[in-house]
Amino acid sequence: MATYVPHRQVSDEATDIAGVAHLIIDCPAPATLAQWWKRLLGGALSCSKTARPALMHPALPLFVPVPEVKTTKNRLHLDLHSLDFDAAVEQALALGAKPATDVYVGDGWCVLRDPADNEFCVLEAAPPGP
Repeated sequence: MATYVPHRQVSDEATDIAGVAHLIIDCPAPATLAQWWKRLLGGALSCSKTARPALMHPALPLFVPVPEVKTTKNRLHLDLHSLDFDAAVEQALALGAKPATDVYVGDGWCVLRDPADNEFCVLEAAPPGP
């Protein structure tokens, strides 16, 4: 499913690249996982019987069915801003996220997994600006 985006140059070195069309999240149950991410990020779901579920949100995730289960760490993942780091992590956990302590434990962010085991990070809240 491609979304038409009018051509606009975004890079001086790759002048025919017009930007990111979708962020794809592979998963075994796209409609279920799309609903979970909607609960976490907000936005609206675009679902039809013939199209893949899409979360209408600035991050543009599109959920695609795959037959295999996830077996290794993601090479690409979402980093989420937080207003209150501890509260944001607790809210994600309350919605069904799981800690990914095998990936990273430390300062600055927390790595979690969504219900399909895809990693994402919650970043510490940035200090207020000047």
